[in-house]
Amino acid sequence: MRLVRERFGFLTLIHSMRAFLKLVKSGQGEASIRRWVDEMQHYLPAASMDVSIKQKLLKESIDRDIAPALMMAAAGGKFFVAVRLPHAWRRFLKSKGVRLHPVSLALWPVEVLQRFRQGLRTYRTLMANRQEPEIVPHAVLYGIHDTSFTATLAGKEAQDFLSWSRAFFSLPKEWVVPFSGRILPPTSRTAVTPLPFPGLSFSACAEFSRAAKKEILRALMGICAGRWQRAYMLSDRIEAAYAAQVPREHLAKIYAFTNAAYIYRPLWTYEVERRGAEVAMCFYAMNTFDMRLAAGGDIGYAPGYAAMTWPVIYTQHENHREFLKGVVEAKTDIRVCGLMPYEDNGASADLSGKVKILYLDVQPFRPAFMAGIGRPCHIYTEDVSERTFREVCGAAGKAGAALYIKPKRFVGNRLSIPYRRMLEDAEKAGLARIVDSGISARRLCAVADIVLCQPFTSAALFAAEAGKPVAYYDAPGLFTKSQPASYGVPVLRGYTELEQWIAEAMHVSEAAA
Repeated sequence: MRLVRERFGFLTLIHSMRAFLKLVKSGQGEASIRRWVDEMQHYLPAASMDVSIKQKLLKESIDRDIAPALMMAAAGGKFFVAVRLPHAWRRFLKSKGVRLHPVSLALWPVEVLQRFRQGLRTYRTLMANRQEPEIVPHAVLYGIHDTSFTATLAGKEAQDFLSWSRAFFSLPKEWVVPFSGRILPPTSRTAVTPLPFPGLSFSACAEFSRAAKKEILRALMGICAGRWQRAYMLSDRIEAAYAAQVPREHLAKIYAFTNAAYIYRPLWTYEVERRGAEVAMCFYAMNTFDMRLAAGGDIGYAPGYAAMTWPVIYTQHENHREFLKGVVEAKTDIRVCGLMPYEDNGASADLSGKVKILYLDVQPFRPAFMAGIGRPCHIYTEDVSERTFREVCGAAGKAGAALYIKPKRFVGNRLSIPYRRMLEDAEKAGLARIVDSGISARRLCAVADIVLCQPFTSAALFAAEAGKPVAYYDAPGLFTKSQPASYGVPVLRGYTELEQWIAEAMHVSEAAA
């Protein structure tokens, strides 16, 4: 209840779940939210909003405020929503039929003041930075989680983002720094969003202090005059002022980000780019196309791509490159770099059995969690995922193959409870074996004989790369067989097609052996 009240203001759990389930049933929720968010990017006054403010607002507000509010409006809810958004975006939401609670007028000034306080904490923390530059890194990989590269750091053979980066950018092992920095909420106890820079000399620190104090004074004057932009971005502006004082010889050659925070490009990256460092975003996700529905229409991709301003984007496939060229409005150099693994804990990937079928399972989140972030996902629902698993399990058993389930990622208590129980029961009955979610899908595909995936996870391309029979299984027949989201991987619709395809794939696999 507390989570729902924080996300939706004064709405109740019943109201939010009713709206969520209504949109899931209609199949239009995701497409509507994407269209509205793309429209919101151009709704703020150009004179008072630079692109970085728009990016940060979108990054931090889509799941927290925008998507839940638009979800309620699209579902026809007749109740109030409390949001923390500037006046222009509140006006936009009203134009879409969202009934905003009067408390929203007070929430935004409070948000701005919290951002101002966060900027002060950032200034104090950076002034205290005395880290010596022991070795200047060739590359800083920014925004990846610690669990994604533990195997590579330990010297194990792994297929993760860190090992890929070292190979792709031709970097010495000791000159690559993984950096799990992230945008922090203004109420965070952590003082500052981490920066991958050493401490400054006395003269450079004095210059930074002068620049930061000017930013603080301008932000304070803006608050007094009713202008919130500088106060909202104070922490980011202070970080950029710090980056401006870091000697060029202490900057890395490459600052590479993942698409985990694809919309927002930090202000300090403009400074390091201006001084000669490469700034790039490595777009490892590929299931971003409009997914064509068999009943007509499509399910839209995630919102916000149009706001990206990365100078270089690396992507895995030519089709995805063309997609990004069509949605990114800024001038961007989009390069195809081949398949890009993300996480690998280095655990053993040995699979046993005469014929080994690997099922790459996206897994459904709990409906209450999805309702809390306003994302009415229509693909990986409990019903669809349970039906898909049962039919894959039945077809594998009928074919006499050993079935291995590879969860896409560890989701903890966000996983649907009935689905978790179903997996546990299947493993206890010997119908399937659950593989550690932290093992790289690339390594597992290399040792499996046959690979099945839920539509349209990009991990299927690792199986195609390894020359293994691979297909997307669409149990309820939601999607058309031909669409760009499949990247040429066949789409199976219904149990009959699944059985036939597994029989053919087993014949091909046995012939290859």
